[in-house]
Amino acid sequence: MYCDQCGTLVQATAKFCHKCGHRLQGVAGEPAPEKQQETPTPEVIPADEPVESCNVQQIKPESGQGAEPLEKASSIPENDSRNRGIDPDIEWSVRETETEELVERLKSGYYREEARPIVERELQNRELHPDSPEPSDPPEPVSDFSLSDLPFWRQLFTFKGRTGRLKFWLVVPPAWVFFILCRVYLEILLNRGESTVGLFVLLIPVAWVHWATIAQRCHDRGKSGIGYYLLLLIPFIGQLWAIFELGFLPGMPGSNRYGKSILEIVYE
Repeated sequence: MYCDQCGTLVQATAKFCHKCGHRLQGVAGEPAPEKQQETPTPEVIPADEPVESCNVQQIKPESGQGAEPLEKASSIPENDSRNRGIDPDIEWSVRETETEELVERLKSGYYREEARPIVERELQNRELHPDSPEPSDPPEPVSDFSLSDLPFWRQLFTFKGRTGRLKFWLVVPPAWVFFILCRVYLEILLNRGESTVGLFVLLIPVAWVHWATIAQRCHDRGKSGIGYYLLLLIPFIGQLWAIFELGFLPGMPGSNRYGKSILEIVYE
């Protein structure tokens, strides 16, 4: 066996040359070094050259496993939005937007030309035409109730229906004066030690008519009278509010949920 470097004769079992120190190749007991395989360079396809679609054939299962063959890759359906030429991000954004906001954006020109058909199709799916008016709140229910259908004594004591400003001035301010006189007379009776039953018997119906008239005036203004009862318990402030709100301001025109207007009753 000879050295590859200097050609000196060496023993067959030697690993290095005793003259130049070169490592010997093909030493007994050691395999020869393998040559490194060159990695093939991938072929670059130009951008303007069309790429042929790859049809993957079905893969047959091994015997005994019972697996079903895979379908061809070309038969797998693509995204529906991609097939229709629609940007899925725009379509998702349109679906997540409220109907009123979609109509407002469409009328103001917020969407681009390619997005407008998507918005119009979404509005049609929601059963709303793009040119139709915006959805509004349902109208407030009205009532046909009228105080004129009741006897006079029931008109005084009922908390239903509507009444005008004239009844307010005829009932509420005189009732306030009556309450003040009752308070003075109550103190006199208490100082004398006399019975106050007769005073309360007279006070209860007057107070009832007083509160019923205030409720009817609140109904004429389109408001519930329950919350304003507490306001009237505040001295001076409650009375000033009642004079301004119920004594001077007119009622709602037409019928509302509490009944007919006093003007409708007069001109019927």
